[in-house]
Amino acid sequence: MEKKVRNGNRYCQKCSHKLQKYGSYKNGSQKWYCPHCRNYIKIDKNHKKKQKIKLWLFKCFEYLTHSKKMSEYGCHRSTFWRNTKIFKNKNIFIPESRDRHLVIYLDGLRVNKKTYLIASICKYVIGFCLVDYESSNNWRNFLKNFNEPEYVVCDGQNGLIKAIKSIWFNTKIQRCLFHVWMNVRQKTNIKSQNTSWSRIIMFI
Repeated sequence: MEKKVRNGNRYCQKCSHKLQKYGSYKNGSQKWYCPHCRNYIKIDKNHKKKQKIKLWLFKCFEYLTHSKKMSEYGCHRSTFWRNTKIFKNKNIFIPESRDRHLVIYLDGLRVNKKTYLIASICKYVIGFCLVDYESSNNWRNFLKNFNEPEYVVCDGQNGLIKAIKSIWFNTKIQRCLFHVWMNVRQKTNIKSQNTSWSRIIMFI
């Protein structure tokens, strides 16, 4: 459990109660105790570093997917490339944290004749893998790096569905509504941008 620091004091992130020092661990690091929720809290020294990596990873994929321009990040061009170079030079990036997520969003992104297999949650990207194309084997090797979630939201690609069912037996699969809308628009030849969602859902 992470801690918050205000005015030099440390507070529990779960109940916001002031923490107390409670001895130390065998490696010499400080042990903290919350008298309200009665939890022992260990300080993560690499917490700020991990948060920085997640932030730049999110910015990197925003730029790759053309969601934002480099000038919108408020930093120099060389600063952006220096901080995102560690992701672009890797064929696969998986954070050290192996947290189990309730919902994981999976999708493939085609960039410069290569495909990024992307796993994300609501707030940020939790991992990616650079492959030649989307296939069940590539997806399976990528998904083995994560703990089994309860739900997966995806575009319904055949190789991805096959990979999920082969390694995550209890995971429920939800089709992405945006991809459903794009498929409906293609089948029904709907070109108007003002078409309401209520009319689209009628086709599903």
